Amino acid sequence: MIDIGNMMNEYRSAKLYTPERILLGETAASGTSGKFGDKYVCLQIDSKIMNGLSQYFVVTLKNDAYGIVTYRATVSESKKEKETDDIYEVKCELMEIIEIIQRRENFKFKVELPVVVSVYDSDKNPIYDSFAKAQRKISVVINDISVSGMFFMASEHLMDGHIVEFVFEDASSPALIEAKILRQKKYGKDKIGYGCKFINLDIDKEFIIEYYIFKKQLEQLKEAR
Repeated sequence: MIDIGNMMNEYRSAKLYTPERILLGETAASGTSGKFGDKYVCLQIDSKIMNGLSQYFVVTLKNDAYGIVTYRATVSESKKEKETDDIYEVKCELMEIIEIIQRRENFKFKVELPVVVSVYDSDKNPIYDSFAKAQRKISVVINDISVSGMFFMASEHLMDGHIVEFVFEDASSPALIEAKILRQKKYGKDKIGYGCKFINLDIDKEFIIEYYIFKKQLEQLKEAR
């Protein structure tokens, strides 16, 4: 049994969906247990999302301590602070937990995932290949991944602080992921390993990475049986 009351204090953002799981938009989450009790959350919803929100909906809440929690929810109350405001404060009842993806920030999962990365400097300016006169792109192999970062191997030399960007296609849905290089180490004569942290991850991208790790763990357990 999950203590929803304790979890509520950690929520900071939410994604809202129709009952059919069509994305309506992202909102700030606040109010939490101290304001509404242990089965409610307060969302700040703009009028465009509010117009598409039915009485019953699905909400995915990002919890820093526990991970990503998806609920069936219903609107309990809604109001504007001022009539001129475009933002509604909506009190939502969390009716049922649909799914929990536990946070695995410090858990590094071993993989062998080839990807092509685009290279940027530390200010996210594209770095160009002097011969091809196009943005530099290199083939790398991701060796481990967590919700906070990854380690990859490459033949080309990059600098600490460089940003790499790639499409994470081997997941529940493709996502554009950015990572900043923090450290590097040479392996053998022609390989360099790069330790990176992910940057600019929104709730959907964190969910995709965490679900990918979870899915791969299940696959390994099935193969071991």
